[in-house]
Amino acid sequence: MLSGAEGALYGAGGGLVVEAVVTFGRLHAWQQARHASRVAGDVLQKLGAYIDPPADSLAALFRG
Repeated sequence: MLSGAEGALYGAGGGLVVEAVVTFGRLHAWQQARHASRVAGDVLQKLGAYIDPPADSLAALFRG
């Protein structure tokens, strides 16, 4: 059986893994949008359109 501290650590670790997967997905979407824009000759997409550091950091804190 896990102690309370061990359970909290496992929960926090799982939350951070989820947040890392979500962030990677957003970075991948940004990369795909930039590639499509470059091919079309359009203005390249900004990273800020896909990642909001204050909100994402807060979500990671509470998810972890």
